[in-house]
Amino acid sequence: MANLGTIPVNVVAPGTFPSSNTTKLGIYYTVTYSGGNYYHYKTNITKGGSWMGMVEFVGNSYGNGSVPIRSAICFYAYSGTQTLINVGLSNAYNGMAAETVYQSSDNYAVLVVSTSSYFSGWVLNAYQSNPTTPGYDLQILSVAQSGSTSPVF
Repeated sequence: MANLGTIPVNVVAPGTFPSSNTTKLGIYYTVTYSGGNYYHYKTNITKGGSWMGMVEFVGNSYGNGSVPIRSAICFYAYSGTQTLINVGLSNAYNGMAAETVYQSSDNYAVLVVSTSSYFSGWVLNAYQSNPTTPGYDLQILSVAQSGSTSPVF
């Protein structure tokens, strides 16, 4: 374990994240060279799961002119209304766009980003900020590539 200031940070393989921390680095990695430009990441966060935080996408998009990727999607899976609320989308560079978060047909949060599908790669990091549910083990259950933000799950 390394420490950044007073924040405990673990770099671990998927499925081995200890439940006492709120930062999870490298939860999923994507590389692509063809196909649709929209990527749908189905998480294990249910619509009322009380998960609050940010999922960050960091990498490189060669197909967009070899520019950096640094995008983020923030949201709260609020148990009070059983909905995904307070969605925030941010893009630091032109390599990727954080598009939306939606609820799948089986009630999981799905994150959608877009980038060139031509030789691009990125990793996902997760940062939880809800003090009432520390250590939520965010996982990516499934990924789909498509041509739009329309729900695929």
